[in-house]
Amino acid sequence: SCANLCLPGQAGVGGVEPCEGCPPGSFVPETGASGCLLCSPGSTATGGATRCEFCESGFFASSNGSTVCQACAFFEYAPSLGSAACELCPEDEVSSAAGFNSSTQEYIGSAYLEAVDSMLQEVTFLVKRASQKGSNSVDG
Repeated sequence: SCANLCLPGQAGVGGVEPCEGCPPGSFVPETGASGCLLCSPGSTATGGATRCEFCESGFFASSNGSTVCQACAFFEYAPSLGSAACELCPEDEVSSAAGFNSSTQEYIGSAYLEAVDSMLQEVTFLVKRASQKGSNSVDG
């Protein structure tokens, strides 16, 4: 008797029914597949996919078989489709929002960066001083 071939996006033993849809992060483009292929870094797929979709610029997928593209962080950017990683913005530049595709969206002057650094140093000092006071107390 004849058996039906698995459809694109599905796989089965010997490539014939019974077939199951490919799990998220994998795909199969042709009929009669016995196994699904993992999406490469920089791309993702939903379940039962016939192809992987590239991550949009500003987003990345770092491993084989990724199921979701992640947004680049505030000081990072991904300049092109299909990025497997984000790049750090050059010094004195920052992306204006997570998931940006360019490091030149917003310029931060060195005076602003110095002010932020000064505030961080002061907060660090106050936290250390508070923790030292807490460790010197004696319960009576």
